[in-house]
Amino acid sequence: MTYTLKREELGNGLLASVLEALAKAYKEIGAEVYVVGAAARDLSLKLLGAGSAPRRTMDLDVAVLLEKWDEYERLTEILIKDGFVKAPEKQRFYYCGIENVRYEVDIVPFGDIAQEEMVAWPPEGNPVMSVRCFADVMKNADEVSVEDRFDFRMASLSGQWLIKLDAWCDRRLMTRKDAADMQFILENAYITLALSSDSIPGTISLDVSTFDQTVAGAEWIASDLLNILSEDHKVYYADMLDNEVAQQENSPLVNDLLDNAVIGTYDSIRRALARMSQILRR
Repeated sequence: MTYTLKREELGNGLLASVLEALAKAYKEIGAEVYVVGAAARDLSLKLLGAGSAPRRTMDLDVAVLLEKWDEYERLTEILIKDGFVKAPEKQRFYYCGIENVRYEVDIVPFGDIAQEEMVAWPPEGNPVMSVRCFADVMKNADEVSVEDRFDFRMASLSGQWLIKLDAWCDRRLMTRKDAADMQFILENAYITLALSSDSIPGTISLDVSTFDQTVAGAEWIASDLLNILSEDHKVYYADMLDNEVAQQENSPLVNDLLDNAVIGTYDSIRRALARMSQILRR
């Protein structure tokens, strides 16, 4: 999907400045800006006419398609030249706005630069992050043009859920935010996507006696993912979800989602994950 926005519609003047600066730097190495994470979630909800997310953010996660680490080093040099400040963390930069307000930016590379669908920053090979679904998701990313001044691409709402699932696998013992974001998307995806779609996927049961908003959201997400994931990745994620469902009350994923639920219940979350697996196996 393609969107055209005015600068003020981004809702955050500093975010607009960061994105414009990133687009300029990426262009120098022939790359596109891919927005992921909480900023993508917030903007998706806005563009799709839904409400705001409960967890607001003052940071930005972006991805870049690269072949080798020399290109990442070149991008780093360009960003520093353009006013970004490099943080001690390998993937992190800061953009300094007016009154020295700093905007945190994490840049994650994907593509041929990854090994076994993981990226590990040299020279120590740390940190290590999964980019398993990035190529599939970014090939189908939404396109956003801001006043014809700069462009970026953004993971779809369904793609964002899958990126969050990979992030949860990487760091669930360190943070709760990935589970919180996943559950928020599950609970709101059906209404959000229905507002902007001409039709509802046939995988969703609209029987009023059994309808559940969390399950319907999961079914819609899985229907989208069915059309963008490689066959290997469909099997990988279906197996992962089946494993969580089989663990019942001992499932780390079910329990983490339940801890962040507003309308979801244990039964609805478990049904949601089971339905996602069933759809991915079609």
